[in-house]
Amino acid sequence: MQPPRGVLRPPRGADLVRSAICFCFLATVVAAQGPAFDVVSVKETVIQSPSGNAGPEGTSRFVTTNYPAIGLLSMAWGVPNSRVLGAPDWAPRINYDIDARGDVSHGNADIRPKLQALLRDRFKLVAHMEQRELPVYNLVRLRPDRLGPALVKSPIVDCKDEAAIKAMVPPPRPCGWLPSPGAPIAGTLTSASIASLLSNAAARPVVDKTGLDGNYELDLKFSRAASDDAVSVFTAVQEQLGLKLENATAPLDVLVVEHMERPTAN
Repeated sequence: MQPPRGVLRPPRGADLVRSAICFCFLATVVAAQGPAFDVVSVKETVIQSPSGNAGPEGTSRFVTTNYPAIGLLSMAWGVPNSRVLGAPDWAPRINYDIDARGDVSHGNADIRPKLQALLRDRFKLVAHMEQRELPVYNLVRLRPDRLGPALVKSPIVDCKDEAAIKAMVPPPRPCGWLPSPGAPIAGTLTSASIASLLSNAAARPVVDKTGLDGNYELDLKFSRAASDDAVSVFTAVQEQLGLKLENATAPLDVLVVEHMERPTAN
């Protein structure tokens, strides 16, 4: 018997299931899309060159100039280029000018999901994060009782305590990375920061296993060029810091690219 006109029939069991499925699917799609920039312009750079830059301009724009696609992937997921796997062969050599409008006032926490959404939309990106066992270097102490001559404990306990730092006599070296041509890794840094900077020089992730706490002043001098009289970063770490880079493996986050296309210009 049909219900009178104008009277809504209560949904049956099958209808409820279908509605729930549709709702869940819609919610999943919305969650997958995530936050996005309001307006985006993507153009392949006319003159390709190795140099480029990317980052926020003010609080409402994210801009790249001559920036490689592989760098966009790296920035969007917070992994180095070496841990972006499966990217197409054009990703490291084709650069893009991007002008994206939207709130970028919260730094990487705000930009990354929006940049991911941009890549999914304009580059048709399909990718996922996973962990893989990869080669690393462990940064360890050569001797437990002493450090090298170029690694000295800083009097600064808390780099954010500006009043305490200003009151120190003599004035200590300021916190942070202060590189110079003769000392590519220098400044007042924690051992974790030292390991992070060494990752670039050693061309492999470096994991801090020193057990050192607090801040240290250092001037690590080595040569990036290969020559007979060059001091390698591995030798410099041992002789100057009293530390050592040991071969090891560790589970690391990698971005696996399943599909990616070159976008059409606006």
